[in-house]
Amino acid sequence: YILSLHDALPISGKDVVVKADNRIVTIYYKDHPVARHQRCWKKNMSIDTPRHIKKLLEKKKGALASKQQEYFLSMGPISQQYLDALTRANLPVKRNIRELLRLKDICGSEALISACKIALKHNALGTEYVENILLQQMYPKTEYAPVVMKQKEYNDLRITEADLASYDNLIFTNKQEENKDG
Repeated sequence: YILSLHDALPISGKDVVVKADNRIVTIYYKDHPVARHQRCWKKNMSIDTPRHIKKLLEKKKGALASKQQEYFLSMGPISQQYLDALTRANLPVKRNIRELLRLKDICGSEALISACKIALKHNALGTEYVENILLQQMYPKTEYAPVVMKQKEYNDLRITEADLASYDNLIFTNKQEENKDG
């Protein structure tokens, strides 16, 4: 058992006592057994418990998420404001930070922070909104010159904007009449 590595994740990094017989290796921390494995006689083996591996992966994921958050926050005060807004809105912070950093890799830090600033202004929280803003910034608006008509009098016409509420009223009135008749 001395020539192999046995896991004892719950007390990782602590001093332990290892006891073994011909079949079992037991790891103790402060006189309490914390891990028990079948004894392996092969050299340089790693003996793991699936439950401990799962906990280790969860622990590493948390560490990775923390590093990603730290990296995002290092981009400046807008990133801190955006993270605070995500938190207040009860949105999944880890997923959003991971996706925001993916967007940063594609578009760059300046573009990402600019998009986050716009998103904050409109209270548009979530990676989907920031990505949409970035896409809109990638394709500048094209300004078209007004159409010039052959008949000069048409060029000076001004049309008043239609009140769309009147169309809504017309549709709802027709639907209500249909429901009465139906």
